[in-house]
Amino acid sequence: NLNPRSIHHQLVEIRDQLACLPDGSVDGRLSEPARAAVRLEAALTVSNPESLAEANIATIAAELERLSDLVSARYFG
Repeated sequence: NLNPRSIHHQLVEIRDQLACLPDGSVDGRLSEPARAAVRLEAALTVSNPESLAEANIATIAAELERLSDLVSARYFG
């Protein structure tokens, strides 16, 4: 079961770590993985508990998988 506050905390950590990686930001433009992390973090930040129904949690989980794929493709692919 996913905890939205825990996910938000981890996304903040991921965002910070992505900023430290090579090409995390080039000429002030975030890398695609960093942009995906920021988008997901922002969505969680502005959501309210009522909007985080099971369907939305499933969407968040899918976006986390996409973020993982972006990081893997960029830095390990």
